[in-house]
Amino acid sequence: MICERLRWLLSFDPTGQTVAHDPTLCRHLDNCPECRAFAAALAGVEEALAARPLAQPRPSLAPAVMAAVAVRPHAGAVEQPFSRTFWLFSAAVTLLALVCGALLLQQSTAAWPPDSHLMTTQLWLNPSWPSDASAWLSLEGERAAQAILPVLAGLLIAAGSAAVGFRASQAGHEPARPRR
Repeated sequence: MICERLRWLLSFDPTGQTVAHDPTLCRHLDNCPECRAFAAALAGVEEALAARPLAQPRPSLAPAVMAAVAVRPHAGAVEQPFSRTFWLFSAAVTLLALVCGALLLQQSTAAWPPDSHLMTTQLWLNPSWPSDASAWLSLEGERAAQAILPVLAGLLIAAGSAAVGFRASQAGHEPARPRR
């Protein structure tokens, strides 16, 4: 375990300054030939890297890059993938689905008994809640479906309109074919 920790620390700091502050690791380094060999190999790599000069770019590189950019400027602003009409339509469909779902949920909760919040609290605190939840779904499944189905329909409509809008936006980006 100490070998792994020592080698991990040496790989981050091959000079061994971090290890020098920990007497346990220093003792282990003095007594473990494998860790000493690892430290020596890392020191050799560090020396070889320090002796090698860094490559410098030629002085004319920056002006050449700037000239290439000036010759071939950016084609223009990046187009948005969806049109404004698509965004407005998607927002309207999503808002309509949320409002319909909220109205259906309000209708279904208005018919619940006044102490239903106690039943719900007891349902989650009771260790036998899976069987109670199954019983509740058996009794209230139709009301739950009335609340969930509009939300799912809204999500499907929004996903469908997104797919249609995406295909329409992609159709405008096809390259023009040369005429023969």
